[in-house]
Amino acid sequence: MGKYAYDEMLETNLKLTLAMQGGNMAWWEMDIPTGNVTFDKYKVEMLGYPPENFKHYKDFTALVHPKDCKRIMNAMRGHLEGTLDKYEAEYRILASSGEYIWFYDYGSVVKNDPDGKPLIVSGFVYNITDKKKAEERYSLISKAVASTTEAIAIADSKGRHFYQNKALSDLFGYETAEETEAAGGGMARVKDPAVAIQIFDTILNGESWSGELEMVTKSGRVFPAYERADAIKDNEGNTIGVIGIISDITERRQSEEILLKSENMLQTVLDNFPGLVFWKNRQSRFLGCNQPCATAAGLKSPAEIVGKTDHEMPWSSEANDYVKDDITVMESGKGRMHIVEMLPQSDGPAIWLDTCKLPLRDSSGQVVGVIGVSSDISMLKAAEQELIAKNKELAFEIVEKEKRAAELIIANKELLYQNEEKENRAVELIIAKDHAEQSDRLKSAFLANMSHEIRTPMNGVLGFASLLKESDISGEERGVYLELIEKSGARMLKIINDIVDISKIESGLIEVQLEKSNINEQIDFIHAFFKPEVDRKRIQLSCVKPLLAKDAFINTDQEKIYAILINLVKNAIQYTDEGSIEFGYNLKTENQDNELEFFVKDTGFGIPKDRQEAIFERFMQSDITNKLARQGAGLGLSIAKAFVELLGGKIRVSSEEGKGSTFYFTIPYKSQPPVKNDKLAKIVIH
Repeated sequence: MGKYAYDEMLETNLKLTLAMQGGNMAWWEMDIPTGNVTFDKYKVEMLGYPPENFKHYKDFTALVHPKDCKRIMNAMRGHLEGTLDKYEAEYRILASSGEYIWFYDYGSVVKNDPDGKPLIVSGFVYNITDKKKAEERYSLISKAVASTTEAIAIADSKGRHFYQNKALSDLFGYETAEETEAAGGGMARVKDPAVAIQIFDTILNGESWSGELEMVTKSGRVFPAYERADAIKDNEGNTIGVIGIISDITERRQSEEILLKSENMLQTVLDNFPGLVFWKNRQSRFLGCNQPCATAAGLKSPAEIVGKTDHEMPWSSEANDYVKDDITVMESGKGRMHIVEMLPQSDGPAIWLDTCKLPLRDSSGQVVGVIGVSSDISMLKAAEQELIAKNKELAFEIVEKEKRAAELIIANKELLYQNEEKENRAVELIIAKDHAEQSDRLKSAFLANMSHEIRTPMNGVLGFASLLKESDISGEERGVYLELIEKSGARMLKIINDIVDISKIESGLIEVQLEKSNINEQIDFIHAFFKPEVDRKRIQLSCVKPLLAKDAFINTDQEKIYAILINLVKNAIQYTDEGSIEFGYNLKTENQDNELEFFVKDTGFGIPKDRQEAIFERFMQSDITNKLARQGAGLGLSIAKAFVELLGGKIRVSSEEGKGSTFYFTIPYKSQPPVKNDKLAKIVIH
């Protein structure tokens, strides 16, 4: 296969892989006789496992939910036996997070043996977890709306009524949403149209609305109702509709009226009861109380408490807890007994109460409020405090004994600590051994790569030198061979120089020669040096040098700057086949220490995100697979990183696959020489 055809195939495969990942899908293939599987690694990435965990189809089926496994096996068996046109199944599979995710899997036989028996089946798998969750939520919501006894209506942002559940149809007599809309929609249900308009405008302005109002059925019956209405919004927060939930409160109103009448009959008895008695509606508003409760609230008569809430009483600081208890009793329909709480009074100190709260029901058994009875237990509380004080004395004696026991425990812990220290030292020795072994493996891989990189140009030199001995070669061929020998020699020299530099860096033998240097001149030299090479590749090369000539002098190691920029520009040319390369620097004055930030920007292949840190590491290049890698030992970036750090700067990369890369590095501008680092280099100042 030709180079361009191969590159085109790689590009096509890359596009296909990205498309599948964007669609939450992956490709797979299974060898039927052996059960071995081949797949796009994204399939297992969706599950969170490393690809090497899956080599046989049983590695996948072992993770399938027990309720789904038999079904997918039957689907595959049916297709292989010819009873099904294709293999297709939805199933749950266990991810590394411990949760099951949903897959939709389909495929078909793509190869048979001469007897027609299936050999290879291939297909695709989709992650449909979000779809399944959405379907489940939609099903639950639909069932809840359809079965609820609350009347529910939905209109669009123009007020057009288009949905109502059965409860609303039964309440108002309009059989369908279309019939309701024809009769005037939501406006037809509200007795006062002005109130309906006010409610709708409130919702469109972004506010919820709730309250009691008069409503009218299709037959003309007027009844009291309680409505809660809110806006329906899209993903951008725009109001696209209104939903209302309506309750007929006729019976509740009647119950409240009956309850109010009965109060007069009970009031005399309650006023002579020594404790506090009160009762509230479902909104925790007082419907009445006895005289002792009114007195505790600073009121002249029980009638003054009607309609008020706990937040308006002298005990408002405790109101949230009181209301919370009310709601618990009303929602559960069960009483709460012996709630011990403190009650601030309008005059005098607070008292302690033992309160019992029971649900208040109407004649049909419906909970319409809560009734409470409280007894003053202040004297009991005082006795309890006295008992607590005596218990504290006893507790002090117990604590003293516990302290003595604790001293023994501490002594034991110290002995355990000494044993743990010994164990920790043993672990440190094991870790140090592992680090040493890992370093040996990396360096072995590095040496293996270097031997290959050196042999390749050496073979070129020896091979073409041998051809030059032939007597029948033409002058043109001789020139070509000499040029190839020269290029191979230059490549080998660069590799050897890189190895020497890496060795010096590792040994701390690199010297930094600080001298006055003109950055603009260095930029111009590099531009002129690489211009012929980029012209041959037909790509554009430009440079940026914003400082004036008089401001472009800095105290640095000129050769190190050359080495860093040449490495970065050379890499950009090597990995850019079309487009442009731009390099230069900018002056950064964001903090007290001014810096020059150099950059080399290209429109080449780009660098995968998971490799953007590794490319700067020493001894790592030979351990990384890269389909787009070209000639080179892969030492340039690690050398550049070391040189940048010797000069007191930092290096980084910003890259996106298929769109190019930009390398940045900084050095001080008009600053003092870098601090000497004995481990890495010697500083020599001229």
